[in-house]
Amino acid sequence: MSPGDAAPGPPPSAAGPPRPALSLRATLLAAAAVAYGLILIVGLALVVRVVPRATGIAARGAGVRADFETRNRVGRSLDVAITDLWDQLRAARTGPIPLDSLEARRLRIEGILRDTELLGPLQSGVVSPEFVGALERADRAAGLMAGTLIGAVGALEIRDVATAERLLRRADTLDAPFTEELSSVTTAALDELARDELRLEREARYAAGLVTFLVLIGLISAPLLWTLLQERLFRPLRALDAALARVDAGDLAAEVPVDRDDEVGRLGVHFNRTTATLRTQRAAGERAAAEAAIAVSEARFRAAFEQAAVGLAEVALDGHVLRTNRAMDALLDRAPDEIAGRAFATYTHPDDRETERLTWERLVRGEREVVRGEQRYVRRDGRLTTALVTATLLRDPDGAPRHVLAVVQDVTEQRRLQQELLQTMKLEAVGQLAGGVAHDFNNLLAGIIGYAELLEQDAGNSSNVREDAAAIRRAAVRGADLSRSLLTLARRNPRKTEPVEIDAIARDTADLVRRTIDRRIEVECTATSRAVVIGDHSLLSNAVLNLAVNARDAMPDGGRLAIRVTRAAPDAAFRERHGLPPDRDLVAVAVADTGHGMSVEVRAHVFEPFFTTKAPGKGTGLGLALVYGTVRDHGGSISIDSEVGRGTTITVFLPCEGEGAEAGPGASVSPRAAREAHVMIVDDDEVVRAVGTRILQRIGYRVSAAPDGPTALERLAAADDEVELVILDGNMPRMSGAETARRIRDRWPGMPIIFASGYFDANVARELAELRVMHTLQKPYSVQALAQTVAEALAPQRMTNSFSTTQPSP
Repeated sequence: MSPGDAAPGPPPSAAGPPRPALSLRATLLAAAAVAYGLILIVGLALVVRVVPRATGIAARGAGVRADFETRNRVGRSLDVAITDLWDQLRAARTGPIPLDSLEARRLRIEGILRDTELLGPLQSGVVSPEFVGALERADRAAGLMAGTLIGAVGALEIRDVATAERLLRRADTLDAPFTEELSSVTTAALDELARDELRLEREARYAAGLVTFLVLIGLISAPLLWTLLQERLFRPLRALDAALARVDAGDLAAEVPVDRDDEVGRLGVHFNRTTATLRTQRAAGERAAAEAAIAVSEARFRAAFEQAAVGLAEVALDGHVLRTNRAMDALLDRAPDEIAGRAFATYTHPDDRETERLTWERLVRGEREVVRGEQRYVRRDGRLTTALVTATLLRDPDGAPRHVLAVVQDVTEQRRLQQELLQTMKLEAVGQLAGGVAHDFNNLLAGIIGYAELLEQDAGNSSNVREDAAAIRRAAVRGADLSRSLLTLARRNPRKTEPVEIDAIARDTADLVRRTIDRRIEVECTATSRAVVIGDHSLLSNAVLNLAVNARDAMPDGGRLAIRVTRAAPDAAFRERHGLPPDRDLVAVAVADTGHGMSVEVRAHVFEPFFTTKAPGKGTGLGLALVYGTVRDHGGSISIDSEVGRGTTITVFLPCEGEGAEAGPGASVSPRAAREAHVMIVDDDEVVRAVGTRILQRIGYRVSAAPDGPTALERLAAADDEVELVILDGNMPRMSGAETARRIRDRWPGMPIIFASGYFDANVARELAELRVMHTLQKPYSVQALAQTVAEALAPQRMTNSFSTTQPSP
């Protein structure tokens, strides 16, 4: 039976039953009616308002022009009449004028007078006060001029030349006001025409706005209409066409989505019912074959499930185990009947249960179909197993969640090896960084330690000054120990091997912390064992101090800090998990606090270099990384027991030898040279040269200094074999310490050489052995270390291929 051959049901839709909708025909008719109505409204607006107003405005403009032209024509006629009468006056002075000629002129002027009496703003219908007033004044001036000219004609008829001349002169004087009034008429006419143009422009804008509105409506409605057609007609028809093509190809699962109850929607409903009927008919013939295939598939699955090399578990949606295979039973070290029916989280490590619960909820809600992650499970014997879990949500044919299939692969050993490799790589990175700064840092500390010891050994200083100098020296020595810790952490510096009494370190650390931290923190130290560890005292001391400082930082509001030293006797499984030797006694150093504790995420990264949860400037993230490196370098292991809000206990396990005691360091004394000798110090750091010179001169040696290898070779050649010992810095510009030693050996084979450096690795040791350099000095060095090494180098001795390193005392 194919996936598409399910039993028929109601036609599917995208969001429930089809929505009632207008028929497609009614929708298109409504759209056409709206468009026709808009066009009709715009046309009526143009016919009713715009066209009549524009016609009226045009007629008024023509009337204004006609009124103006009439007055202008009257003015020109009067000007012609005045000019003609002046000609007649001049003719009358020389002889008689024919009366019929004068009568014709009288009639013409009387006609002008009648025209002026009938004039008025009747043609334009304009009622503007300015325009009407200007016309009236111009008409009065024209009538007065016409009457004066008629009087002049009468005077000429009776041959009264003097009166005629006086009247013509008066007419000339009246011509100027008439011209002015005619100019006013011109101005008023232009203003009126401008106003008419503005009115006409407004009507034009109104008409343009109507047309623009109609165009915008068309532009907006066209996409909407297209979208409507696309949604209601074209898309359903395309879907129907695609479904028909699928049915034609034999796919009866093809259905048409129906989301509207219209003509096209009803067509889709009929199509879906037809395909459902066809599916039912096909399913009846294929159901038996499908059931047989399912039975075979289930048998194969059961066999694969039971025989799989990885753990498999079927888990119900509520988290209870339905069944497991043999590999899963072995991973949990339990029988199948112990696991079935119980919650899967029962066997999960408590710290991982919350993460597992959140992941499980996302899976069963269907937010994800597959989830992967690492989980820790508790075996019957209490041991932890780390597993890579892949959980898949399985669904029934209807798509409803059925149960979860978990594939569980034991990766305990792989993760342990990966963690060790990752930690080693991180520590190597720290070592690269430490090696880069060790040279300059140790040079600075060399000056501090040297000058502090000189002050401490000077009997002329007061006891307070000597005590302060001793405190400075001890602080600088701790700085040197920190530098050595970083280098040893990265295997770039050989650590010392000496008997170290762990309980003494614990007590010293507790005393130091008790004197320097917040008084609200109660510090206690208990030691039930005086076990001795073979290792580096300064490195182990710094490790315990770092743990105490971290415990202090976890209690900003006060609390209790406890340091406990006990013998430890873990079982073989614990030793195997933590990489501890199976046949050695162990001592445990536990540092506990009542602070805020650590989350699971923090504990997973706490030993990584530069990882810190402290605020910027409050920590470097190197403290616990140094502790981890020191402990691993001494063959030990670290465990953390911590919960948020319940404090933290960090326990260090170290192989030990037995009981014993370690003598404390003696007081700083001022050594003296066994004999006078000339010593040359070669170092690129001015402070190191200066303090070395002061120390050796106080001891009783003659001292010369050089800033680099070439200068040292020149001064050795010039000293004429007076120099009996050369102290070389290992890292110098222009010429390295090793190259300088090689040049000295070539020219002065018997010259004793002391090689001073912040760190010595196997390559340096091999190179010094080849150069027959017997003595080395660890920077930063103390007065005692420098004096002892110089004395040993100057003493008669046999050349060997081994060399020793003298380090500063605390």
